[in-house]
Amino acid sequence: SATALPAITLAWTGNGGRPPATSHLLQRATDAGFSTGVTTITVAATATRYTDATVTPGVTYHYRIRAENAVSCSSWSNSVPASVQLTAPAGLTAVIPPAAPLRVALRWSNRSFATGIDVQRATNPTFTSGPATTAVGVGDNHLDPAVAPNTTYYYRVRTTYLGAASPWSTVGTVTTPPVPATPDAVTVSASAPGPDTATVVLGWTPGTAPGPGAGFSVQRALDREFSCEVATFTVTGRSFTNTGLARGVTYHYRVRAFNVVGSSPFTPPTTITTPP
Repeated sequence: SATALPAITLAWTGNGGRPPATSHLLQRATDAGFSTGVTTITVAATATRYTDATVTPGVTYHYRIRAENAVSCSSWSNSVPASVQLTAPAGLTAVIPPAAPLRVALRWSNRSFATGIDVQRATNPTFTSGPATTAVGVGDNHLDPAVAPNTTYYYRVRTTYLGAASPWSTVGTVTTPPVPATPDAVTVSASAPGPDTATVVLGWTPGTAPGPGAGFSVQRALDREFSCEVATFTVTGRSFTNTGLARGVTYHYRVRAFNVVGSSPFTPPTTITTPP
């Protein structure tokens, strides 16, 4: 799990109790000749297994054991190599949250013990262009705010433990949206559905696909400078119906697009006078 400690468990059989042992001496080394990095551990005579929780992932250890009593000791057992490897995180996904500001949200599943996570980002799938590595705490998600609009990013993550690292995960890819362009082809019409009220309908064509968190802001004013009685409406479609207006009044409208990156400039004012 993500919280368990790395460990190696050893098991053996006894010597049949002839002569009876009072303890076992377990020896660990980092070479098969037991001359480098040697550690000795005393184990109870009745034990038939031992878990070594003082190992470093990625290091190969060699183990051997012998029985001892007050008179003498047995010969060493056969030696066995063992190591603990960190497992790469799985299921990496990269998405753009629909709320500003522009960020990339990463999520993954940890499959190994860890003291940290490395998150790496690049602008090509071989991670040779624009690489950046960020060390984060142990978790299963990360928000990357250091991204630019209209760019494809590649991400991978790995588990770290006291200086050791797992292989990299599979790659997650995401393309950030561009800054939206100003809508064009604005159309406007007015009608009088009731004796005292009027309705204005606007339509437009988005300049580009707005992307995540997209929408449009429609502003209405009584003057072309938009300084008098300005009202702002937020819509998600490509049209806007403004009801409950006064009859015989000239209104000015303008539209702009927005997404998680930012907002486009407003369109030039579109003017219409409701039926008298």
